[in-house]
Amino acid sequence: MAKLNDSIEQQVQESLSYINEELDDFSAFMSHGLLTIAQFALLIPSLVHEGKIDATTVFEHYFCLIMHDISKHHIDPRHPVTLIKYSEYWRLLKEGMEEMFGDEGEEFPLPTAAWFIDLDEADLGLKKQGISLNLEELKASLKAANEQGKKTVPYIKVEAVRGITKQEVIDAFEGMHFNRNQWSRSLADVPEWLERARVMKGNKTTSAIWNPVQIAVELSNRGTSIKKLDAVFVNLKDWIEEWQAAREYLSN
Repeated sequence: MAKLNDSIEQQVQESLSYINEELDDFSAFMSHGLLTIAQFALLIPSLVHEGKIDATTVFEHYFCLIMHDISKHHIDPRHPVTLIKYSEYWRLLKEGMEEMFGDEGEEFPLPTAAWFIDLDEADLGLKKQGISLNLEELKASLKAANEQGKKTVPYIKVEAVRGITKQEVIDAFEGMHFNRNQWSRSLADVPEWLERARVMKGNKTTSAIWNPVQIAVELSNRGTSIKKLDAVFVNLKDWIEEWQAAREYLSN
């Protein structure tokens, strides 16, 4: 059966969608006093630095800390659909209900960025790290925002990360200037000309994020034909308008 820490890289990757798409959904807090793990990991730096930094730059640090505390049973998160606690799933498993989770436990639910945590419980884990948060201020801000018909918390500064991953770059631009292996190496040891297309740096657990339009511009400057680059954006439909604007500039 998979273990909680086995898929930390995938969990961090999946959490990016919550940064960009789900951060503003505080309905679970209003109904049950719960936040997703992703939301809380973003709120920590936002509260500590009073909204002066982009929380996504240090999100992974707090996310991994929370997941570690969950693995050590210091925090007991709730399933995002059932709201059943993680510890209760383990109790069912130990008491002979393993058939619920597949033949080899492959369907056993493991916490991800979408799981819910109780603010007070998570705060205890932070205090052990010497991090103190004003949770009463946070709770008041969330409730006030809800009463005003808003979902956002004013002091959270989060800049949406828009781009494609290393693997998506390789798949999209294979054979243009580089083969697959050369792209893989160049996206790891980035040349100066490609650096301009990197939106966010990666690390051991998270892929860097790249702007495919800027990559296409750089490739055009190095001799790749516009016709070949047009073909790339057939499969990157969300970027077509930006590519068309860049294409007009390159054609002039």
